[in-house]
Amino acid sequence: MTAPGAAGRLLLCPTPIGNLGDCSPRVAEALLGAELVLCEDTRRTGKLLAHLAEEAGGVQRPPMRSLHDHNERGQVEGLVARMVAGARYAVCSDAGTPLVSDPGLALVRGCIEAGIEIEALPGPSAVLVALGVSGLATDRWRFVGFPARKGDALTDALLSAETTVAFEAPGRVGATMAAIAAIDPHRRVVVARELTKLHEEIVRGTAQELAARYADAAPKGEVTLVVEGVQAESDDEAAIAATERLVEAGARVKDAAAVVAELTGARANALYRSVLERR
Repeated sequence: MTAPGAAGRLLLCPTPIGNLGDCSPRVAEALLGAELVLCEDTRRTGKLLAHLAEEAGGVQRPPMRSLHDHNERGQVEGLVARMVAGARYAVCSDAGTPLVSDPGLALVRGCIEAGIEIEALPGPSAVLVALGVSGLATDRWRFVGFPARKGDALTDALLSAETTVAFEAPGRVGATMAAIAAIDPHRRVVVARELTKLHEEIVRGTAQELAARYADAAPKGEVTLVVEGVQAESDDEAAIAATERLVEAGARVKDAAAVVAELTGARANALYRSVLERR
């Protein structure tokens, strides 16, 4: 392990998700004091650094380098070597906390392997902001990033016993709500749009209601979804077991649940949830 002070440091710096006033003094100091700021989009981060530099009395901005999904792995070795030699770098994403559905993981792993100290500064996160305003359970929850585009993979990701938080492209919100509604029309969902920005909007309703709302009118801006978690209901174990056997034989969970529900009188939605929670 590298001795303290013998190597540089990597600072993970959360940036505002909309309101520049949400950048803490500590994060501002870390960004302006870094020898290099690694960011997704230098144009976007450049605006933030210009704002912070002006607020600090016109200090000089640090240089920036783009770090994204397509070039990160190729840069890790060189960046780590320079930090081992004493460099102090900062990582930030376009908005929110670094590494949360954003690049940076390969660099963090490289630093860990090399014994470089990593400091994560607290700050803005769309995930936590959306969860807080949702009104849904917060004692058990999970984050799934950008869910699959369609089919069982989409609903499997979003329908859980726990509250689920996900990012979604505005143009896909209607289809995603429709997919949830097809399985559980009464599941409560929150669509949080443009969080902390001038046009922030929090829309709450059932999956069925929101599917109708967004069917022909996609929301604008950045969207975070919060989906209610529902504990599996006490369906007959034999019905659940029968559904699982059909799935093991190759049937889709939704189709298997529908067939067993028709034969046994159990609720298809509850069977579907029960099987998913056991997988």
